[in-house]
Amino acid sequence: MLIGSAMGNVGESLKKDDIVFCPIFSIGHKLKPISGEVFLCELAKVNKRWLLTYRIEEQDLGRGFEIIFLKLRFFATGLSVATNGHFWVADVLVNKDLKPIWERRKSIKLVVNREISLSGASPLTAEEFVKGGNVGGWIATNYPRVFNYHHIGLFLLRSSLATEYLYADILLNFFKVVEIVTFARARKKPELDVIMEEHRKLKNKNPNLTDIEESEIKEFYILRGRDAAHDWDNVRGITREKAIDCKLWSEAMVLMDMEDRAKEKGHIIEVVESDKGAIGRLKASNDDQSRL
Repeated sequence: MLIGSAMGNVGESLKKDDIVFCPIFSIGHKLKPISGEVFLCELAKVNKRWLLTYRIEEQDLGRGFEIIFLKLRFFATGLSVATNGHFWVADVLVNKDLKPIWERRKSIKLVVNREISLSGASPLTAEEFVKGGNVGGWIATNYPRVFNYHHIGLFLLRSSLATEYLYADILLNFFKVVEIVTFARARKKPELDVIMEEHRKLKNKNPNLTDIEESEIKEFYILRGRDAAHDWDNVRGITREKAIDCKLWSEAMVLMDMEDRAKEKGHIIEVVESDKGAIGRLKASNDDQSRL
């Protein structure tokens, strides 16, 4: 049975000098066996798999497996920086037979009434699915860099790292989405007054798409420029709720911009629903009805 990151510790199943292994991967470097007592970790190949090895020390006993894994992950980071390479480890520790002894749980923390409804998850409708395709096409056509910042923001939100240090970075990435949308509309540097002007224009046309207050936008702007980007030791004051609010606002800005500027509203798609799911197809014009 796997020992999760929130339960069990090294001393319960391992003893001093036992070896644990972690799969390691590399881009740009060919690996080779590296061993020696002077190394924190060693590099070995077992059954065609490259592994970092770690010998349990006295001070490791009683600690959680997460601590051992973080040592290996930090080592991979150090290796990447030292070599200008790209090394990373899998979120699992294995024994010499490559059998898992611990695996990081893939948990996502959610803020009730912000990221999820109090009534629970809602079913994805076919209409929402179609809309998602249209929105993706709009982003790809008008500001493809939004994909990068939105993806990074979501990745950091679901990360199991120490997220109190990440909320500033999460907010920063979603605020960059707003800046890109603003520039696409105004063709001006997205300073606060320009952002506020474009936000007001869009909200006047789509009042139901966002409930963000202008005072919150000003706060996001300050946090984006100070705590997230230029303050080296004050990022923990940003809460997850603020990061989520910025996420929701950035998404609303994309949707409102698309509604405002899109000349093509997407293909006309009809959806056939059934108990087994939904099938979408392009809706035929009157001239095409006979061919369906």
